[in-house]
Amino acid sequence: ICPTRIKVVGNIIVDAIRFIGEQEIDRHARYAIATLHRNENIGSGKTLKLLNAISDGARALDLPVHFIEMPRVKQLGLRYPDNFIVRPPCGFGDFLQLETNATIEFTDSGTNQEVATYFGIPCVVIRTSTERPHTYNSGRTVPYNGDIHGCVTLAMAGKRSDIAEFGDGNT
Repeated sequence: ICPTRIKVVGNIIVDAIRFIGEQEIDRHARYAIATLHRNENIGSGKTLKLLNAISDGARALDLPVHFIEMPRVKQLGLRYPDNFIVRPPCGFGDFLQLETNATIEFTDSGTNQEVATYFGIPCVVIRTSTERPHTYNSGRTVPYNGDIHGCVTLAMAGKRSDIAEFGDGNT
């Protein structure tokens, strides 16, 4: 598509956040949140390795991990690290409340990646690629590269910057 024919009109994620109402954020909350559901991360050996990395990253910050256990991960029957609080999937509004109060997020969800970026929540994206690369310009969202401690350090130290592509909630 010719670049002159492309017009950025906003971001539907921002519209959804505004529709259900901005959440009251408690920056004194002390926990990490984590989700995994993508094919590239599902398989007992792969998933367990990632869960242990997430656990180690959260331990470096002395945080428990609220892990949203998606059905495909639950089917693996894995034993979770002892700093995990396993929770069932929940609706967007309930999850948004949990997500916006997290100290850091670990996710392979593109939507969660954008919400974390919008709110300035440090986020480690557990994916080999993303359809939302603009979030990496936010200063607090970083791709996982196998070095969980390095990624956590970068995400936590990043300075939040505005992302023009996110629009004003009127897409």
